[in-house]
Parts: sequence; C-alpha cells; structure tokens
Amino acid sequence: VYKRQGINAEYGLLFPNFHFKKKGMSCPLDTLATLQKQFNSVIDQVVGDLMKKNGNEYPDLKKTNLVPNSEDRIYHAIAGYYGGFNYKLVKDEKEWWIDTESWSRVCGGSGIRHKITVNSVEVLEEGFV
Repeated sequence: VYKRQGINAEYGLLFPNFHFKKKGMSCPLDTLATLQKQFNSVIDQVVGDLMKKNGNEYPDLKKTNLVPNSEDRIYHAIAGYYGGFNYKLVKDEKEWWIDTESWSRVCGGSGIRHKITVNSVEVLEEGFV
C-alpha cells in the first residue's frame, strides 16, 4: 500500500501521523481515537467472541496507512471468521468517518458495509457476499 501511494514504508513507520496529513487533510487524533473505539465495537458485534477466543488484534487506525478519501482499502483478516474487514478513512463536507465492509465465506457468505462516525454507526449495505 505504501508503494502504491508513493510513500516510503520506513518513513511511514517512523512518522506514523504522516499519512493523515497527505493532500492537506489532517484527522484530529481525538477523532481518530473515537473512530477506533466505534470500529472495535462494530468488529465485536460482527464476529462475536472470535477476537478474544483466537487472539485476534483489532486494526490500529493510527498505525495503518489511511489516506483520507483514497480508493484503496486496508484489509484486516479475522482468524476463525474466514473473512475480515476492508476499510478506509473518509472526510466529507460534514465529518470524518470509516467506511468498512465485513465479509465471511462461511455458510454461503455474508457481507455488511458500515459507516462509522464519532457519534453513530449506520449499516449502508447487507448481503453482498
């Protein structure tokens, strides 16, 4: 992902806030922390106890290469779920939010797309897998 976006991977690791400032946009860290909590709650709702049961870690929004409004999505696999989450950071005229799609291949598959904001979680689409 770093190479596709023209960022040296080592620079991204040494300066983790660099990717939030690309294209003149900067997601406030308190907003990002709240989005992280909301995202973790959505993950827990979707995958149940698999996070603790299988030793899965939550994606860390501060360490991920989230370029605002990029077409690229970050993928985070969930062991035992046979799927995972694709997500990206979005900034529209009103607010910052996470656009995430979760999917699983078990029992014919399932897919849910969420809009995660600081104040709410909205299901945008279901059943696409």
